This record gives sequence, structure tokens and C-alpha cells, in this order.
Amino acid sequence: MPHRVLGFEYATLGRWEDSAEEFGAANRLDPSQCIPYVGLTIDYLALNRFADAHAIYKQALARKFGPGELDSLRYQLVLLEGDSGMMAKVAASMAG
Repeated sequence: MPHRVLGFEYATLGRWEDSAEEFGAANRLDPSQCIPYVGLTIDYLALNRFADAHAIYKQALARKFGPGELDSLRYQLVLLEGDSGMMAKVAASMAG
């Protein structure tokens, strides 16, 4: 839990590298929790590391977290990539 808290606090300060380090540590210690995946994805997006953001997102998908937990992240990824077709699909799936 301390790594998750520090990851969040660093992110609120815009210290994306530090945040990614803490969320990465939290993820390695307990990969069954969704929050570190979300934090890492956001950190990587903020750092313009889109390939890393996609990789973490795919790892999170493989964990099969509950519905809705990763939808907003997927939307952010496709938004930044300018994939309007996928944005519509993700938005439609979130509307239900």
C-alpha cells in the first residue's frame, strides 16, 4: 500500500517518473490489484511513453479486472492516438 500511496502523491505533483517507479514497485509486490496498472498507464501517458502505456494496459486486461475498471484508460489511449473509430466503440461500451 505505501507504494500505491506514494505513486498517487507523486502523480498529483506531476512527478511522473517517481510515480511510475512507485506504482511499478506496487505492481511487482502485488500484481493482483488494479490500481498500480491504472497509475502506471497514466504515468506513461503523461511521459509520452505510449508503447509502455499499451503494454501495461494489456497486462491489466490479462488480469481480467472487473467491468469498467479499465475502460477510461482505453479511451484515453485511443484518444491520444487519434483513433476515432475505436473511441466510438469504447464510448459505446462505456455508455451501457
